[in-house]
Amino acid sequence: MQEIKILIAEDEASALEIYNDAISDFNDENTDINIVETICQTKEEALESIQNEYFDAAFIDLNLSRTENDGGIELIKAIQDNARYPIYIVSGQIQNVEHDFNNKFISKHDKDTVDTNELLLEIKKIYETGLTKVLGSKGILEKKLDDIFWNHLSESKEHWIEHKLDGVELEKIISRYTLTHLLEYLQLDNNGNEIKKYDPSEMYIKPLIKNEMYPGTILQYEEKKYLVLSPACDISNENCDCVILIQLTELFEHQVFVEIRQKKEEHINTNNADFNKGQRKNYENTLKGFDKNIKKTLKEFISNNKGDRYYFLPKFLDFKAKVIDFQDIQTVDITEIGRYEKIMNISLPFIKDIQSKFSSYYARQGSPDFDFSKITEEYYSSFLERQ
Repeated sequence: MQEIKILIAEDEASALEIYNDAISDFNDENTDINIVETICQTKEEALESIQNEYFDAAFIDLNLSRTENDGGIELIKAIQDNARYPIYIVSGQIQNVEHDFNNKFISKHDKDTVDTNELLLEIKKIYETGLTKVLGSKGILEKKLDDIFWNHLSESKEHWIEHKLDGVELEKIISRYTLTHLLEYLQLDNNGNEIKKYDPSEMYIKPLIKNEMYPGTILQYEEKKYLVLSPACDISNENCDCVILIQLTELFEHQVFVEIRQKKEEHINTNNADFNKGQRKNYENTLKGFDKNIKKTLKEFISNNKGDRYYFLPKFLDFKAKVIDFQDIQTVDITEIGRYEKIMNISLPFIKDIQSKFSSYYARQGSPDFDFSKITEEYYSSFLERQ
């Protein structure tokens, strides 16, 4: 049976009774998962638990009567500094909490109105995603870091000892070295086979980590969104005059789908409802043909098989699915680019793929077409003459 470990920093007897009853009911109703609580009635007890144990969630009362008024805030900061799990602030004076944590993993609840059962269900849902397990002390990342330390860093020990750099710069190099090996591990399934399918969330970096603009940055100006495709060397160049942008089109607003919808609507509007049996069948078959064409076109876009001209960007959070059309290219003067808001970035593996397709599209070599049918007949005749 799986266990969800919860820290409860609370010293009020009535509140503890509510927690105990809710957890008991939860455990009775769930046969596959069991909640185990650790109750701390002082700040000192809670700090010790945070330092020495790992939890999947925490309930924090900001006003523990046996400690100073800001004891709850100190506990929250200790969790943020030492651990990675959601925090639920449950206080009788929640309206007086001045701290704006601005974090979706830290939520505030009034002790008099909170639905503890609902919070336990949310904790269960978060636990089942693996978020706390992946980044926790016993998660897959920690296990793979152990592998990298003992199997890879150990093999290159002499290289690091003799390295010319030291201090923070060397730590960054070792961190990047570790990350590249970690990514290699995470691209394999449990059987050691390469994972072929990715989640749309892996394509984007949101919120932004880098403040600078670089290839793969998605910008917004007014209601329109754009992708930066200027080479990094151009953007960083002091003499850079302009930035190459491609306007992103919402998937279903692309001209291909607009035309299909228009033809379908025309078919519906121009046909009389008083059909005989044969006409009705033809009418319905045509409608099915439109729907089949939409599904076929969708698959071509989503699988990036619509041609070298297009690239598909899946939806993620409030970012709707988009299409990159490499013919919709434009340049913006570097002095004007400050008007554009940086909203997210496309992660490195995907932007490299986009750049590769962009380069292929504009580097393609074409030649005038021959009259293939005529020449085929001529060559065929020549072939017969040789028989």
